[in-house]
Amino acid sequence: MDDWLFGFTQLFRTHVGIDLDAHIDLHELGMELCSEALEETVTSEEAQRLFDKDAPKFQEVAALAFFNWGNVHMCTARKRIPLDESATKDVMATQLQVAYDWVREKYSIAKEKYEEAFFIKPDFYEGLLALGQQQFEMAKLH
Repeated sequence: MDDWLFGFTQLFRTHVGIDLDAHIDLHELGMELCSEALEETVTSEEAQRLFDKDAPKFQEVAALAFFNWGNVHMCTARKRIPLDESATKDVMATQLQVAYDWVREKYSIAKEKYEEAFFIKPDFYEGLLALGQQQFEMAKLH
């Protein structure tokens, strides 16, 4: 096995054009060759046509990601915050204020994410609907 591996290594070095006595960093060599091949591929006319064709799909996916990120914050804001009902009125008022501020912050973050989705893809109607729902929930909160 060792003789076969050594023979294959010599054949590989000869084929790649590397001095037999020189150290070979296969990872570095592989990355260089891969980068060269990728560079030629991505700059071709065919690749440009594919990029142009697929750009709207990536735009849709990016908008959808922000939309879903906003949904996470909206769902988090709807989480029921436990209140100590046996607490005094002052403590209860403080708890309610903390809960109110926390929910308002979550709704605000959701709004930012929905607006980002709408900015990325202006015809992304789901983002616009979600933004309307967020405003409705914010109005209910107030």
